[in-house]
Amino acid sequence: MDVFAARLECDLNACSPLPLDGRYFHIRCCAHILNLIVQEGLRVIDGCIVKVREGVKYITLTEGRKIKFKQCVVATNSDFKLKLKKDVSTRWNSTFLMLERALLAKEAIDMFAKRDSSYEFYLSSLEWKHIQSMSNFLEPFYLITKLFSGSDYPTANHYFGNILSIEKLLHDAHIDEDPMIQIMASTMQGKFDKYWSNYSVILSFAVIFYPHYKLDFVKNSYSILYVDDEANRKAQIVLSEFIEMYTFYVKSSTPCASSSSSLQSTSRSPLPLSSSTPFKTGDIYKNFHATIAPSRVGASEVDAYLSVPLRKHIPGEEFDILNYWKEQSASYPILSRMAKDVLAIPISSVASESSFSMGGRILTNIRSCLSDKHLEALVTSKNWLDGYDEEEYEDCELDTEPSNLGL
Repeated sequence: MDVFAARLECDLNACSPLPLDGRYFHIRCCAHILNLIVQEGLRVIDGCIVKVREGVKYITLTEGRKIKFKQCVVATNSDFKLKLKKDVSTRWNSTFLMLERALLAKEAIDMFAKRDSSYEFYLSSLEWKHIQSMSNFLEPFYLITKLFSGSDYPTANHYFGNILSIEKLLHDAHIDEDPMIQIMASTMQGKFDKYWSNYSVILSFAVIFYPHYKLDFVKNSYSILYVDDEANRKAQIVLSEFIEMYTFYVKSSTPCASSSSSLQSTSRSPLPLSSSTPFKTGDIYKNFHATIAPSRVGASEVDAYLSVPLRKHIPGEEFDILNYWKEQSASYPILSRMAKDVLAIPISSVASESSFSMGGRILTNIRSCLSDKHLEALVTSKNWLDGYDEEEYEDCELDTEPSNLGL
């Protein structure tokens, strides 16, 4: 924890006691950690990536080359109607998008390489195969990054299932048929273990507050990757911390609030997962099924809430978890307060950083003296001529070390 964060924690604690003495005050930015994990894997086949990157730069450098490339697209009868995308080396998600676009235009790029004698970035069929395998492997990581970086919906409740999905993807990749993917997964696993060997406990609470999953999801999810003893141990840690947090909220509430009592959970059947089909990130949620437990009378709010049968998914339903807990404030006054605080935790600082980084992408070192009128004219002209890629301003430049967020 840096000096500023330590001082902030001290000042906030002086105004109002932080939950559990600030034990969960610091939360690392998940998007930044995911960036570090994937960047570690990209170094394995950096040579292929450099070829694609330099090839895209070469093709898009002049208008004449762009026209020649369009002719190659037509000659190959390609359906490629997008533009080749240049990446930023510090943003792995932009690298993924660059590779994805290049794969769509593979035939046209190969033809361009044959027609242009100065083109030095020709990719062999084996290199294209590695790029295709890597693109398939990285797509779930890209989708999770986009989910974590959202700013118009709560993200804390998406943490647990997606982090476990990442660990499962890395575990399965160790036996991938492509040796390069195996090496990538091995290097990425080391970085994953450094930051996420133990999942954030307070963010694991968020999935418990989701009425479709609750504590059963935590137990069954751990059983996917760990033997029974280890899975039960990890689930017990989450449960005991959840009860301790609930006890804090009880003590800090009015005297008439419900007192905390021991929690007795009902065991569930293990989460079924077919080993014969490729694992996808959504499988963590889609394959979750649990039996219905009978409700108990006279228990604490925690017991009462966890005893209620799991809410069934309705196809096409747009479930608002924040509104759900607002409606439950009469039935669970303590838990609703706790849920409001936990679900409000942002798991990524990408959205806020992106809001302040647009100026740096427009005003560069050689354009720092432009007047506001000239700047507006340049930006507008670029939009008229080329338009903007959908992802251009959505992905912020990630740092080399994970940021910290607080409760």
